[in-house]
Amino acid sequence: MHWLIGAVCGAFNGLLGSGGGAIAVFSFDKFLKLEKKKSHATSIAVMLPLSIISAFVYLRGGIEWLSIILITCGGLVGGFIGANRLKNISIPWLGRIFGAVMIFAALRSITSVMTTATATATETAATMQSPIGLAIGAGMTGLGILAGTLSGMGIGGGAILIPALTMFFGISQHNAQSANLIYFIPTAAIALITHAKQKRIEKQILPKIMIAGCITAICGAMLAVRLNANVLRLIFGVFLLIMGIVEIKKSFGAKKAKQETEKSKG
Repeated sequence: MHWLIGAVCGAFNGLLGSGGGAIAVFSFDKFLKLEKKKSHATSIAVMLPLSIISAFVYLRGGIEWLSIILITCGGLVGGFIGANRLKNISIPWLGRIFGAVMIFAALRSITSVMTTATATATETAATMQSPIGLAIGAGMTGLGILAGTLSGMGIGGGAILIPALTMFFGISQHNAQSANLIYFIPTAAIALITHAKQKRIEKQILPKIMIAGCITAICGAMLAVRLNANVLRLIFGVFLLIMGIVEIKKSFGAKKAKQETEKSKG
């Protein structure tokens, strides 16, 4: 089971530049029966090496480095905030936030595909041509803080970051995915320091998952850089929509089960 989880997480993270963490959290809850907060923290430990591997493949395309630096600066702050706030969030609400973020981003991604013209193959290497002004720079830094906070909680900041970069800042889907992978690396490292201190990471399950994930992450990323941007965005949106619905449904089921357990004890 560990090998399969890793393979699926790596494939999606490489293909979509995000999403592997959502699958990891779901799999840890459903199949490995980890406690919710440990699932979120352990997913960050898994996704760090997968994101590094995927980012190397994406680097062959155009990269908007100034945007990535601004987002990453915000992400470092957000990663620290998110990792420390995780202990204060109830388990049902953590799942609902996780699901709501993904559904919102999914709908925006899908509708954006329907309202834009078919992307050309050259969009893969497209970058934002206009210089980054003060307002745009501040917006990107703020977006990094928000995405970093979610990432630090193991909620999946890419679900917000990638659609926001494509819709509000004019960055192509491929470059947005690249930005998410690169920004996630230092953000996750900061969050993991806090999670490790609070003993939330299940280290014994990591090796097999990481090995399988790194292999499929390379394959997924190589496919992503060859796909049309709108096709990639549509796949990304549908994936997030499914995972968001599953996560919200699961969170309400967990609350109902808890209430029934307390009622039977009473």
